[in-house]
Amino acid sequence: MHVPLIIHCPCLISDGGAVRSQFYHAIDITPTILDLLNIQAPAKVDGVPQMPMQGVSMKDTLTDPNAASHRNTQYFEMLGNRAIWHDGWVAVTNHETGVPYDKDQWELYYVNEDFSQKFNLAYRYPEKLRMLEALWWEEAIKYGVLPLSDLPLSHGYAGLQEGRTTFVYYPGMAHLPTTAAPYINRSSYSITIPIFRSDVSAEGVLIAHGNRSSGYTLYIKNNTLFYEYNDAGTVYKTQSSAGVPLGYSTIQFIFKRRGILQGVGKLFINGQDVGTVDMPRTLPFVLSVEGLDVGRDRLTPVSPRCPTPEFPFSGLIEKAVVDICEHPYPSCINETPSISASMERRVCSKGRRSVLILSLTSRAPTSSSFQAISSEQESESIL
Repeated sequence: MHVPLIIHCPCLISDGGAVRSQFYHAIDITPTILDLLNIQAPAKVDGVPQMPMQGVSMKDTLTDPNAASHRNTQYFEMLGNRAIWHDGWVAVTNHETGVPYDKDQWELYYVNEDFSQKFNLAYRYPEKLRMLEALWWEEAIKYGVLPLSDLPLSHGYAGLQEGRTTFVYYPGMAHLPTTAAPYINRSSYSITIPIFRSDVSAEGVLIAHGNRSSGYTLYIKNNTLFYEYNDAGTVYKTQSSAGVPLGYSTIQFIFKRRGILQGVGKLFINGQDVGTVDMPRTLPFVLSVEGLDVGRDRLTPVSPRCPTPEFPFSGLIEKAVVDICEHPYPSCINETPSISASMERRVCSKGRRSVLILSLTSRAPTSSSFQAISSEQESESIL
């Protein structure tokens, strides 16, 4: 259900469609919306500290075309190309790959009167240019721009997850583009997903990254857990030798790399090894042009065996945790992991039946704690 959002602004915009000339940046949009809604940005979300808002509100400009800008400085940087705007002045340098940064030639423009940056004033106002260059370095230090790099391949996948080996995602998240998803190529990794199933009909995709051309997916179908990896047309797959238990359980897939591109994947349910797949070749660079989903597989599915569009999981997912090993040939991922999880108190309703899920912290329960539905022979017939 979509609920309309009504913003009550104390002042009405009297000149809709008018153009404003104050200098602002894209990072100022969110602070403006929060200001209009009279909402303070939270310091924490679900216990996770949030980065401070670096933008400013431009609400004044909605009703006053001549309102002074609340922003007086903004830096820019991409692949060594740099610029800074400050009080109507812009200093900019186009960096050439391989040239030392202190050899870059800076240009200077007064955009308050020269919006198109036609007249380079660097030689007329050298002191102003030096001041802006120094200010750029101050901003770069302040906002973590350094160290500079002019190599395209040094950014992108590695840059997005630099310094991070654990990624946590929650059900209901939007489709995550490949460039922002965990980069599992040429690494050992594990995927851990605590779930709850109230009956044997609960099934669907737990996590999926990719499309019909390449990628991986974990899903439950006919009470059986499946893992599939599509290496550009060559599909490696395995399925659980036992049914997925009812109630709370932890699903896990662990891939241990044995060489540059090959390795072995294993499925675990509550710490018990229930499936193995040999993967003689995996994708070396890009996993897929499509991104990652939790609890469903949006866009085109990784597996043609998913029977419905998106094949959403009808049970309950607490979260999906992707852990990437820092070393290429690891002993750092344990093949017999201990299972522990803490599920928040929440209610899952299925028709008229309600199940209350309490906070749990436990080792993997024994197989006798749950009802295993399908047999190994039934599992074979599914594929």
